Amino acid sequence: MNSTKTLYSIFGVMLLVMVSIFAMAVSSNTYQSSEIHDVTKAEVIIYGTPQCHFCKKTRKLLSAHNIPFFEYDISVDRNAYQTFQRLQGRGTPLVVIGDQVIKGFNEPLIRELLNITDEPEDV
Repeated sequence: MNSTKTLYSIFGVMLLVMVSIFAMAVSSNTYQSSEIHDVTKAEVIIYGTPQCHFCKKTRKLLSAHNIPFFEYDISVDRNAYQTFQRLQGRGTPLVVIGDQVIKGFNEPLIRELLNITDEPEDV
C-alpha cells in the first residue's frame, strides 16, 4: 500500500514539473510573428489564439500581401490577455493597425487601413 502511494506521489511530482516546464515554454511571449516580411506598411498587431478560424484568415490576408504583423496568443500570454481586455476585446481576433482597433475579422476595414487595393480573394 505504501509503495503505491509513493509511486503516485512520484508520478504527481513528475507531472507537475512537466506541466510547469510546458507552461514556461508556451508563455514566453508570442507564438508567431511576421519577421520574414518587409516592414513597409502600418504596424499591425493581432491578439488571437491558434485555434481561432478568423485569426487564421487575418494572418492569411496579411501574409498574402506581405504586410508585417506581430501576433500575441492571448490563451497563454497573460500580459497580452490583459492588453486585449484593456482594448475591450470580447472575441478574437482583435487587430490593431496604428491607432485603430478592429474587433473581429473585418476584411474591408483591414484593406482600407492598409491600402490593399486588389480584389478580395477567398481568404
